[in-house]
Amino acid sequence: MDTLPTDVVPAVVEGTDPRIADLAWRMRRIERREALARLATIGCPVVAWRGPGTLDEVLHRLARWAQLPQVRAR
Repeated sequence: MDTLPTDVVPAVVEGTDPRIADLAWRMRRIERREALARLATIGCPVVAWRGPGTLDEVLHRLARWAQLPQVRAR
């Protein structure tokens, strides 16, 4: 569950160079995007939080997937 809002702005300590703060935030967003992509690649559902009921869709899809016949190689 991705709970970070898309419009979030980091809190910056007074006196911090805004260019450094901006660079740090951009680096964090890149790291986060990569982590979410890796989770999706290994089959972990990644869904943005949209309030109550958000998990319902994911759990419903996982339940359907679990019911599919499994093909096993010998």
